[in-house]
Amino acid sequence: MKVFQNNIPAFGFQRLPLWMFSTKVHLAFLTASFALLNTFLFRQLGIRVVNDSPRYLEYAANMGTNGFYIDPHNIWYIGYSFFILGVRSVHDSLGAIVLAQYLFSFMGLIAVYFAAGKVTANWLMALATAMLYLVFFEISIYNSYILCESLFVSMNAICLYFLVNWYRGNRQWFYLVPGALVLIYTVSIKPTGIALMGAMLALFIFFLWRRLGSAVLKTAFVGLVAIGFLVLVNRMLATYGMMNDYRLGEIVYGVSGFDQSNFYPLLTVERPEQLYLPGRSYGPLAQIVLFIGHHPLYWSKLFFGKLFYYFAHIRPYWSLWHNVYSVLLLVPLYGFAIKGMISFSPTARIFVLAFICIHALSIGLTTVDWDGRFLLPLLPLLFVLAGKGVKGG
Repeated sequence: MKVFQNNIPAFGFQRLPLWMFSTKVHLAFLTASFALLNTFLFRQLGIRVVNDSPRYLEYAANMGTNGFYIDPHNIWYIGYSFFILGVRSVHDSLGAIVLAQYLFSFMGLIAVYFAAGKVTANWLMALATAMLYLVFFEISIYNSYILCESLFVSMNAICLYFLVNWYRGNRQWFYLVPGALVLIYTVSIKPTGIALMGAMLALFIFFLWRRLGSAVLKTAFVGLVAIGFLVLVNRMLATYGMMNDYRLGEIVYGVSGFDQSNFYPLLTVERPEQLYLPGRSYGPLAQIVLFIGHHPLYWSKLFFGKLFYYFAHIRPYWSLWHNVYSVLLLVPLYGFAIKGMISFSPTARIFVLAFICIHALSIGLTTVDWDGRFLLPLLPLLFVLAGKGVKGG
């Protein structure tokens, strides 16, 4: 039995038996907990095919029949379609896709455990951090859905493991090569994968900025990277109807169909009488800038309303216990995550802030989802940061 006695925490736990600090015991406990929770959830949920599921399945099927091609919208979900195609080439069933998602979710759980262990230098704290992955059961719920969220969350967790190893100085090729491949694949699963790309670009800029001596070179370099990133974002937004969302005044996507409900006023913003909507002759980013220029107050209400519901992870139409559960978990999580982030080096803080801010901007500029699943990809990082915040040092 491998025991890390030097990592026993100084929280008055010194008298606990040594087996409680064994990684083997922890992994066995996490495996059993994951199996129990996910067996229960699968029995309750089965295989869920929802509104977005058919387009992923169709895109994967078409590529399987006709080879790779670019679909203007689904190309930003190409990683998930490749995942479906790969699984169905082994066993052609929806059950196989869901099973694979459960397996990747387990890998994500273990990745969070080892990432937290590296960050906190405390394996009991790593166990507590990994348990948050299970306690926040919505992560596991989406394992049953034919949606990219499950795989995206899992791959973000696995990316975190490689990034922590790089941060801690493990930069041998057997970490860097698979880590780079995992990162590239994760970016391709969903449009918000651009947050991971943006965070890495922010690090790249930071490192190169310190090495470029000339102010002209620094300005040119940052400008070039920024322009390239904005061109990509503009291209990605081209297939999303943001102006329609602004026209409807929706904070949470889809609430316009429930205008007679008691929660409708809480999830919408009253529209100006004369609403200016830029034409499609402008690019998406230009449309946003023009819209903000004409309706700064209206847009600000939409933007900050979306951020509130995104980070609070509550909805008026959810049950009281669900909303209370979210608040009780997330408020201390955010507090300890901020404390943990502050304790990191500037390099790590740049990555963390860029990753979170790009996620937030993507929500604030577009829409908040009905079911709260867009927050989930942030959670593995927040769990590890919170573990560091609780551990201190």
